[in-house]
Amino acid sequence: MTNGFPPIPSPTARLWPLLALLSLAGCVPPVVLNYQGFHNADFAARSRPAVIHAKPVEELLKGGYLLIGYVDLRQNVRECFDDGKCRKISDQPPSREDMQRIAAERGGDVVTLVEEKQILDKIQTTHCTSTTVTTYVLQGRVYTTTVCLSSVTRHGHREAKLTRALIWRHEPRRATAEANDRAIRQAMESLDRTYRVAEPATPPVPAGGATTELDVLSTSGPSRSLGTSTTPILTAMALGRDDEVRRLASTDEARQWRDEHGRTALMQAIMMRQPRAAEVLLATGHDHRLQDNWGNIALSYALMRGDLPLAQRLVNMGSDVQHRNRKGSNLAMFGLMSDNPRVLDWLQQRGVDHRRTSDTGLSPLMIAAVSGNVKSLEWLIGHGSTIDARDRAGRTALVYAAGGGQVASLRALLKRRASWQIADHEGSTALIYAAAYNSPAAIQVLLDAGARIDDQNHRGQSALYAAMSRRHVPAAQVLLKRGAKVADKNTSANDMLVLAIRTNDTSLTEAIIQRGASVRELERQRGQSLVWLAPSTIRTDLLRLLVRHGMDINYSGSDGRTPLMYAAQAGRTELVRIMLELKADPERRDRTGRTALMLATIAGHTQVVSTLREAGAKE
Repeated sequence: MTNGFPPIPSPTARLWPLLALLSLAGCVPPVVLNYQGFHNADFAARSRPAVIHAKPVEELLKGGYLLIGYVDLRQNVRECFDDGKCRKISDQPPSREDMQRIAAERGGDVVTLVEEKQILDKIQTTHCTSTTVTTYVLQGRVYTTTVCLSSVTRHGHREAKLTRALIWRHEPRRATAEANDRAIRQAMESLDRTYRVAEPATPPVPAGGATTELDVLSTSGPSRSLGTSTTPILTAMALGRDDEVRRLASTDEARQWRDEHGRTALMQAIMMRQPRAAEVLLATGHDHRLQDNWGNIALSYALMRGDLPLAQRLVNMGSDVQHRNRKGSNLAMFGLMSDNPRVLDWLQQRGVDHRRTSDTGLSPLMIAAVSGNVKSLEWLIGHGSTIDARDRAGRTALVYAAGGGQVASLRALLKRRASWQIADHEGSTALIYAAAYNSPAAIQVLLDAGARIDDQNHRGQSALYAAMSRRHVPAAQVLLKRGAKVADKNTSANDMLVLAIRTNDTSLTEAIIQRGASVRELERQRGQSLVWLAPSTIRTDLLRLLVRHGMDINYSGSDGRTPLMYAAQAGRTELVRIMLELKADPERRDRTGRTALMLATIAGHTQVVSTLREAGAKE
């Protein structure tokens, strides 16, 4: 539970589908992360670009082509840190010509694209917030040492997209089944072992580890992507090699294999949308009644994929249509994920209760709402689901839709007279959830339906406070435009000004000032310069705004240092220039007698030194 807002369950996680050739566009060379060669042999480079092969790999295998290696091509997307700030990276995806050239340089005639995968790298950055500088003389030479006394570390991740390109060479004499099987297995097995699949950018799952009643959805999406552990039969399925699937299906290895989530090869075949492979597995005796780590069976997966013929066959073979997993979720939970009313009709005809909740009080209606599956949502309402039913945290389907930013679900629920007034056990309404999870569109819909903009939860937090405390600028701006109060009995206008400055957003800060907050009074109350409320990379237009409204640019802290001194010591040339323009005094001295110029000189920031000297600063 965070800030009084229990997290919202996430909808289906989705992996990237196979990379279509039409998506290969760009103008800069791709970043080659890794090259792996096979067969312990070097192959001479080809003079002509390799051909991109978009047809089944089976054609290459039958045509005498040997898999000689692969390259991984990376496109960085952005970097995000735990303060919610993200920075875009301008890398472009590899072009068609890049792929053909790289493959030819490795000795290949043909290149096939296995898949595009979204990956995450953990990163962190550390900023020093307080330093001490010591100057000493040794043998006539002056030395200085700078020691960081305190620092702030921000953790985050770098989002990237990865394309693996398999390189083939026409080698009829060497392209035996055994040689290619070994190479293909190595290429596929290392893909997910080396690169971790990114989590979806959706609201978090409920507190208490209930990764939900739909844990089956947490790592595998509708693509042909493999999990983090694989086996030869999955490799064959991913490459569409039906003959190889038939050969491997009857082996003990395939029958006994489980991935890290306890899913069988049959479950993976269903998740990968491989009906022929699933048919072969069933025909060769794979047990459809086995359960994964969450107690889900193959029938759960078939219903989630909306595969009614397979679901009917599994029931005929003995699968229990009344099955409930370890969280108490019945099969209606999975049927609604296909967003196909026919699946829900089929389940209802077989006596599955679509109104039954899980052990945590989560209902199919709530899952449909947060997933944006409007067809399933309307079917459930039309067949008697209680629209304002609450889970154990007191949340309704409307709250789930608001927290998930599912506008279509919100409209459907409000049309059926779902109540926006019902709050959870912490007193948070659907509007507060929409603000806490930064959904401006959901806020607009709820306000248009009559939601009270200034309602507070039991902690005295309004929707505006929820948005600003989490630095959700878009949500806060919508609420202010719609007339949200800045001050109330629990929060002053200056309290909101603190939150606004911390967002580093100039327009939001100005809006709070215009609604009664006082920069000068806040600075007096806090006993420090307001510059320190903003991130270390404070925007220059925000700095100008604060000074214009009364902030003292020469306010010194307990160490006697002004914002100009800290900016000079940190080497922030542009910020120093703006501060000087705003009448920062370069002659001020700290408790040790140092000026901004001295601090910049000791730190070796020559550009800052030049800027200060041009402004008339002296030693």
